Amino acid sequence: MSETLDKPQVAAFPGLLGQIAALSKGKDRSVTAGHLDLGPGLWLSCDPAGQTVMGCRPDARGFRLSVEAGDSGAWACLGMRLPPETLGRGRYLGLLSETEAAALVAFKPSLRYHLEGGMQETALPEPVVLPSGRRTHLAHLPIDPALRARATGCELNLFFQTGRIDALVLRLEPLLIA
Repeated sequence: MSETLDKPQVAAFPGLLGQIAALSKGKDRSVTAGHLDLGPGLWLSCDPAGQTVMGCRPDARGFRLSVEAGDSGAWACLGMRLPPETLGRGRYLGLLSETEAAALVAFKPSLRYHLEGGMQETALPEPVVLPSGRRTHLAHLPIDPALRARATGCELNLFFQTGRIDALVLRLEPLLIA
């Protein structure tokens, strides 16, 4: 076996992974047209001028994510804070997701750089579209070294593209890809 495969891999974002794992043991939470912190670096957010209802509830196999009236405003997303210095160790930011849903789930990952005087983002040109059933997907976004070096903070947002979602999230893991 190769030397890199023999060595255990360390998660790039262990604190965030712990917060995501805690969603399977937490309490039911929801937000209507606003922002809800799920942990120090993890949140649900939807347009305060809309009518979107987002929810997160524990499940023995992960957590259930729901969106209702998702097309009623400008956005509905699951967001996570990422340290710029950690992003400096990779060329791409990956997002490994495993979901189980009775209907289509579509989201568009966006890597946002908080800069003095504003924000810039890198997003996939097309959304990730997962047909019904159990699906595993790895999305990846390039990390811009110049923007990352100037950033005071970074975040990954999954902007949901369908008006209604009821999905069991079995795995959600941000990754660094060299």
